[in-house]
Amino acid sequence: MMDSGGTLKIWIENIDTGERKELFGHTARHIITREKRIAGPGACSKPSLSETDGWYIDGSVMPEWRQQKKNNFGVVVAAEVSAGSDDKCFNKMDKIEVHRTGVETGFPVKVTTTLTTDVTQPDGSTRSLSSTWGSEVVELKEGPLELTLFDVPKDFTRVESLKSWTVKPPRQLTGWEWFKDKVQEMFK
Repeated sequence: MMDSGGTLKIWIENIDTGERKELFGHTARHIITREKRIAGPGACSKPSLSETDGWYIDGSVMPEWRQQKKNNFGVVVAAEVSAGSDDKCFNKMDKIEVHRTGVETGFPVKVTTTLTTDVTQPDGSTRSLSSTWGSEVVELKEGPLELTLFDVPKDFTRVESLKSWTVKPPRQLTGWEWFKDKVQEMFK
């Protein structure tokens, strides 16, 4: 991928509400995370706002290699999916700056995230879109995993390569149409 020449700034703030409750034998903290993405001049990414309402228990329930490290930031990957080769953002990536403030979260046991972004319509007007999703741990067992979880399934078949995931121009596809086409190609 090539550099777009633009920068996407991501501001993440974790706010501890002070609320506590007992979950799976651990004290869970209620934390609200607000994330604001600001696309600078020349950036291909879109600006957005998200808020995650979550309950977190101490991360020590995770294996040591999965626990959050102090002052350790992960890799942020952002890509612009584009069907047409004439798109100025085709095969380009923004420089990304991440700024974090607030408390560390821990292991999420229940989270709900709402993302809001403005989308430009074909007529040039903008429309605000919002989507909400979440996850919840319904059972938590602490201890070593059963080794049978790592057995290769009896119906496993090795393939040399997957079919191409590139979009064939000139047909412009929506994200959903592109995804459906790719899934259908895999099962031909």
